[in-house]
Amino acid sequence: MPSRLASYIRSHHVALLALFLALGGTSYAAATLPKDSVGTTQIKDGQVQKADLAKSALPTASAPVRSGETIRGVLGSEGQSPQPNSQFSDAVSFQAPAPAAVDSDHIDVDTLEESEDRCAGSATTPTAPKGVVCIYLTSHSGAQDVAGVGAPGFEGSRYGFALTWTAQSGDHAISGTWAYTGQ
Repeated sequence: MPSRLASYIRSHHVALLALFLALGGTSYAAATLPKDSVGTTQIKDGQVQKADLAKSALPTASAPVRSGETIRGVLGSEGQSPQPNSQFSDAVSFQAPAPAAVDSDHIDVDTLEESEDRCAGSATTPTAPKGVVCIYLTSHSGAQDVAGVGAPGFEGSRYGFALTWTAQSGDHAISGTWAYTGQ
């Protein structure tokens, strides 16, 4: 038996030495590194997984928009209308839920035709007063009577809003930006 062990060690001495050094180095690092000594400079991008983080470090997707906080987004829809005066709609989702449902009375489309205009921003700098969605159209070709409505089913939702419009026959397209400020 001792001769077989000696023969094995002679045959594998380099591999055994490498294993000994690797295990010893890990043990040394675990025993001598101070607590919280690993930081941004020691971690390579993409190496930390979700399971490695504390629950308090993870974002919460269900946190509502805070009072006075403004969220913004873009909107766009295009299509083909087979006949004149066809009705279309498209839904837009918020990145976070609003504190309360946003119904049709709290959505303004900023156009030159609108008489009630609570929206003071622009398509490049969308703003909104508290509790209101302001939609800033940059284009509405082939579409008329564009209106913002509560979604789904017009009664409103905390999760977004919708646009409706009447399309002339042929191609139509709507694009722009929007803003919502929590109440």
